[in-house]
Amino acid sequence: MKRITAWAAVLTLTLSLLTGCAQIDESSADELPFPSEETPVEEKHSGLPAVFALPYLEGQPLNPLTCPDGVQQTVASLLYEGLFRLDQTFTPQPLLCASYTYDSETLTYKLTLRDGVVFSDGSPLTAADVKATLNAARSSARYARRLSDVKSISAGDGTVTLTLNRPNTGLPALLDIPILKSGTEKHSVPLGTGPYLYDESSESSESCLIASQNWWRHISQPVERISLTGTADQESMLYRFSSRDVQLIVADLTGTDPVAVSGSVSYDDADTTVFQYLGINVSAKGLDDAAFRRCLSLGVSRRALVSSLLSGHAKAEIGRAHV
Repeated sequence: MKRITAWAAVLTLTLSLLTGCAQIDESSADELPFPSEETPVEEKHSGLPAVFALPYLEGQPLNPLTCPDGVQQTVASLLYEGLFRLDQTFTPQPLLCASYTYDSETLTYKLTLRDGVVFSDGSPLTAADVKATLNAARSSARYARRLSDVKSISAGDGTVTLTLNRPNTGLPALLDIPILKSGTEKHSVPLGTGPYLYDESSESSESCLIASQNWWRHISQPVERISLTGTADQESMLYRFSSRDVQLIVADLTGTDPVAVSGSVSYDDADTTVFQYLGINVSAKGLDDAAFRRCLSLGVSRRALVSSLLSGHAKAEIGRAHV
C-alpha cells in the first residue's frame, strides 16, 4: 500500500455569504444569517429587514443525509445539529454529545448524550434517534465513507456505543452528522433539534422556517421567520437575489465559475470545515528522504496558492506540514 502524506499546504476554504445591501442595515449585516457558537444573539435586531428570505431548490428534499450541496444544505443547517461540531482548528467540540470515552482494546466509543435536548416537536432526543440516524448515514452517499470504520452501533440509556472494525482515534471529528428523529430519517424534511423548524402550513403558498421555542440552547434568533423562496437552478436563484426576492445566498467563490450578481451587493467570507492539501508518495525514490520533503514544503508559498488558485477565499494554514 502506498503511503501518502500531506506535506506542502493545508488550505481552509471559506464560503461567501452574499447579501443585498439595499435591504439590510450594515450595522447588523454581520449577524446574518446564523448566530455563532461563540457569540449568541440575545436580543432581536431592529436593523434587520421586515421580510427575510432564503432560496431553496423546489422539488428537492431538505433531508441533510440526502439533499444536494449548496442552498439545500444551507437551509438544513438551521434545522439540524450533530453530535459534535468542528471549531476553527478542526477540533471536535461536543454538541448533542455531552462527553465520550474511547476503549482502544475493544475499539469502542461510548457517547453520552446531552440532557434536555428536544426535537422541534418537543419530543426528547434519545439514543435510539442517534442510532437510527447513524445507521441511515452509513448507507447514504454523503456519509457512508466517513463511517466505513464503524462495525456496529448500539443504543443504551442516554448512551450510544460505536464498535469499530479498526482503530480510529479521529472518529469524533467525523460525527458532525445531523441527527434526525427516529422514524423521520427517510422523510423529505425530517425533524431536527436545530434553532429553526420547518413550516409549510403558512398562510401564503411559500414554506418557511420558524424559530423553535423548543431549542435546547434557549437563545433568541436574529429573525423569528425565514421565508423559503423556491428556485429551479442557480440561474433562477441569482435572478431572485438580484430582484431582492431573497436577501442572502451562499456561494463558493473559489472555483473557476464565479457567481455573478448585479446591484448593490456585499459579501462576507464564512469559515468552513473544508480543507485542501498537497500530498506525495513518501515511498517513491527521492521522496522517501524527510529532509528533501521538508525543503519542498518550505519552497511552497501557501498564501500564493490561496491567492492564485482559490481567488483569495481561503486561509493558508502555516505550520501544518507533515513530512
